[in-house]
Formats: sequence, structure tokens, C-alpha cells
Amino acid sequence: MDTLRDIATIISLILGASGLALSIANYFRDKPKLLINLQWDMSSTDINNKDLFGVVSVANVGRRPVFISHVAIVLPKGYPHKTLLLTETIYGKKLCEGDQPERFLINQHGLSEYSKDWHKLYAVIYDPSGKGWKSNKVAKENKPSWVGQNA
Repeated sequence: MDTLRDIATIISLILGASGLALSIANYFRDKPKLLINLQWDMSSTDINNKDLFGVVSVANVGRRPVFISHVAIVLPKGYPHKTLLLTETIYGKKLCEGDQPERFLINQHGLSEYSKDWHKLYAVIYDPSGKGWKSNKVAKENKPSWVGQNA
């Protein structure tokens, strides 16, 4: 009888420990994860609109939903402002696992004042707690049209 009780105790210990290990692994795996892409010189299919836009694309490839508080373009040091806020994003948006990516337009008018440091610009997505996710910087060979020839 003691042998059966000992075997049951050992099995319970193994199952309990493996359950704890799985729950800890799930906790670290099941986080929101955002993929952010910044692109310049995107044109519209609207014949009447010849403007070029920048686009920030955001996709949640994590397992938990995330609420996007706002989106900004971060400027390098030496400018009067640290960020350029995309005003259409201040109302926020919830992104769940498997949702289609959100896209936010950037009007490229007036960006020529940042042309000497264009390759240092990147997009940041913020959640309500202040956590930020960064996009990659744009490759130097993808120089946008608003950058001067000598930059």
C-alpha cells in the first residue's frame, strides 16, 4: 500500500512541476509583439493626388492584444523637437493577435528640414503605459524624395 502511495506522490510531483514550468513558459511566450515598418515615397492611386506619403505599418504578431496609444517619428538630437506626432493616431487603436496590420500616413511636406539626418529617423509605437516599440531605420539606398541631392 505504501508503494502505491509513493508512486502516486512521485507522479503528482512530476505533473505539478511540469505544469508550473509550462505556465511560466506560456507567460514569457504570450506577450504582445509588434512589427513596425517605416517606408517613404509611397504614392496614391488617386489620379488627382500626386503627393507622396510615408507609411508606418504596424502588425501584432504576439499572442496578447495591445492598445496603440499614439505613433511618432523620432528625430535625432539637434532639432528643437524630439518627435513628430502622427495626429491621426492620438485616438488609439487596439491590435489583437491575427488582426490585419494598421497603416498610418505621414505627410512628407516640410520634412526637407530633416534631410541631412533622414537616415536616423524611425517610427515608434507607444502603448498607454508608455512602452515603445521601434521600427528599423530606413536603408540608405532607399533615400526619400524629400532629401536633397547632397544629403
